[in-house]
Amino acid sequence: MIKKIVPFLLAAGVSSPALASEIVVAAQQQEQGNVALYNKYSHSFTTSGHKFDNPFDSKEIKVDALITTPSGKKITMPMFYKGSENGKTFWGFNFAPQEKGQYRYQVAASHEEQNLLTKSFEFVSLNSQDKGFLSKDENQGSWVFDNGERFRGVGMNIGWEARLSIGDNPEYTYEYWMRQMKKNKINLVRTWVNAPWNIPLEWNKPVYGRYSDYNGKGLHPEAIERFDYLIDNAEKNDVNLILVMDYHGSLWAKDFDNWGNDFWKSNPYNVKNGGPAATPEEFFTHPDAISRYQDRLRYIVARWGYSTNIAAIEFWNEVDNAVYKEDQNISDQAVTSWHKTMSEYLDKTDPYNHIQTTSVSHKEIEGLFASEGLDLIQTHLYGMSAVATEKKIKELSQRYDKSYAVGEAALGWEGVQDRIDEYAVHLHESMWISMFSKTPFLPMTWWWEDYDAAGKNFHLQYAAEFIDRLTAGDELFANSESVKVKYNLMNRALKNKDTHYIWVNNTKRADLKNVTVTLSGGQSGELNGTYEVELYNTWTGKTTELNKVTANENQITIQLAKLASKKDVVLILNPTILSN
Repeated sequence: MIKKIVPFLLAAGVSSPALASEIVVAAQQQEQGNVALYNKYSHSFTTSGHKFDNPFDSKEIKVDALITTPSGKKITMPMFYKGSENGKTFWGFNFAPQEKGQYRYQVAASHEEQNLLTKSFEFVSLNSQDKGFLSKDENQGSWVFDNGERFRGVGMNIGWEARLSIGDNPEYTYEYWMRQMKKNKINLVRTWVNAPWNIPLEWNKPVYGRYSDYNGKGLHPEAIERFDYLIDNAEKNDVNLILVMDYHGSLWAKDFDNWGNDFWKSNPYNVKNGGPAATPEEFFTHPDAISRYQDRLRYIVARWGYSTNIAAIEFWNEVDNAVYKEDQNISDQAVTSWHKTMSEYLDKTDPYNHIQTTSVSHKEIEGLFASEGLDLIQTHLYGMSAVATEKKIKELSQRYDKSYAVGEAALGWEGVQDRIDEYAVHLHESMWISMFSKTPFLPMTWWWEDYDAAGKNFHLQYAAEFIDRLTAGDELFANSESVKVKYNLMNRALKNKDTHYIWVNNTKRADLKNVTVTLSGGQSGELNGTYEVELYNTWTGKTTELNKVTANENQITIQLAKLASKKDVVLILNPTILSN
């Protein structure tokens, strides 16, 4: 590493007034750096000569890397504040290349009326086998990596780490949870990153014991460090993240659920705490509140946006619960307009085009789901049957012509208590019926600690081990099969290329014998020849080979000797010999 003092050079055509002190930048520079495609390239810079009041505020100081990619594309990548010491300010540049070849970049800074620019730096992006970033797919039933591989999620909410002062199990850290996800092959986690008790980036007085008070300006340094820790553990365990920026209780002026979620009184955006917003609605409408939130998004993109394990940015958790409460006085229009503003800002700021989403609990905000910038829409379904969940997936994805998923699902919202077996069966059925529906990830339970403590994560593991078989393009969902099952058992079927998948669910209270399953082909008569038959047990993850079957008059009939009560299986039919 070669350390150089490089004065900021004036950008072409820009004049600068005289300063009380000249700002210079010292660059930790590699003569030539190489990085694998989709991996992190990092560079650190140090400015001196001026002390910034709030280096997180882009209106005061804005530092960007102006990048030229190998193909000639221009990217403006935000840089991030790392700290200050002895008159020096430290800045970081994290970037993941999406093209192979030589990159060039300069560092640009704007402060007061100055526009300053460094010399050019270079690095080379080398080929790799990594998949790249996830993005929305025109096929609403999946997402897609940069390399073209499709993805469907089997996930779980890990809302937060252990709240130490109220008795949560201290073992429940992100390190623990990400290891558990890897162990159970769970590939998606939804987590809150600016709650008053979990990665409290903007909260000066966090609660529940993990974080200390912070009286400085900008983002909480302990939260920044913990965000690093979250990303590190997600990457180590190959878990994709949905990052939830805010939750409804942060705007509650009253304790509406009697769980102590009335955090507007301590919200840093509240004018009583030095913020810009006199009311909860002004969080969405006040220009300074909007700018402050955008600076948080900017920092997240700058410091952690490089990570291919960030699947999606979720602006709000259950924003309807912030709006439709007594005396909250937040208009639908304010919320929808705010989302449009933030989506447009993120489009300009995030070079990786992370998936954008938001969620409501049960009541839609007028115009919100139709917002062009939202790639994914979510509702949270509590107390809803598997069949009703399937109906909701179809209804909302078709109404808004975009991907829909169930970000939270459970038998009830009050808590599992002593009903974990009932909750697990409900989740199991909801996941498997959704496996055969057009949704990019299966319904996710909220009660992560209960499932872990009771050893119920196997329900997600066996779904995760299977789901790649039903991850394909639109043709997957266009080929719905015609199936009849003895006893009128619940069933769903899809075809992926030449392989047929039939889910059969015995919801009855008795074991059933000699269950006949009949698959009928379409008018084209595509069912012909001989098929190998496998039976996938969704409760054990085991696959059993059954006797081969031969199609007769465009039909295939399979007989299951027994199907236990409240159990389900998937039949897999692979052609071995096709008739002419």
